[in-house]
Amino acid sequence: MRAKFKLVESHAEINKEISKQIAKSLNSAVSGAVTTISSRIKILVKNAIVNSPEYNSLLGGHLQGELGVPSSGGRLSSILDTWLGSMQVSKKPIRAAGNKITGGLTITMIRDDYGDVLGSPEASYVTREGRQIPWLEWLLVAGDRTLVTNYVFTEDTGRGRSRTGLGLMRYRPTGRWHVPREFAGTKQNNFVTRALSKLEGQVIDIMQVEIAKRLK
Repeated sequence: MRAKFKLVESHAEINKEISKQIAKSLNSAVSGAVTTISSRIKILVKNAIVNSPEYNSLLGGHLQGELGVPSSGGRLSSILDTWLGSMQVSKKPIRAAGNKITGGLTITMIRDDYGDVLGSPEASYVTREGRQIPWLEWLLVAGDRTLVTNYVFTEDTGRGRSRTGLGLMRYRPTGRWHVPREFAGTKQNNFVTRALSKLEGQVIDIMQVEIAKRLK
């Protein structure tokens, strides 16, 4: 016995229906994965920043002495919490448009002007002479330009009064001081951007793994 079958839908219509079903499955998987993806990426970001050379040097190291940051541990913890709190992973609706599928996940991390942290109390301190020192701004965006004239940094505190016990600024008529070049940062290239720039592959892996777990 012979049987004949006739496709009612065209290839284009079949492909369109397949794309719609894929988009539907992806929408469900992405929606279910957003919370876990966000948590995992926040841990990744936190570890990257905490393990950066600058962060560690601010905790009792040379950079804390140079910048004179008192109570640096608490300040850094608060600044980091602000960054992590502002990080968001949000879903863009996944739609089928012909044979194409659009949408996915959007990740927003740190404001590019750093206004959320630079305006915080932790980002600066006041010297005994009443001068406000915007140490975080210096570290993030000032590069290695001269910031203090007629003074140089020395780790020899002698009988001087040091805020950190790690060094002092001493008067010298021809002195110039800037953030140490190995730690200096600009708006596009500082210790935060350097830490985050290494995470792209790991972020993609997290998203792929968590979405794949939820695909039906």
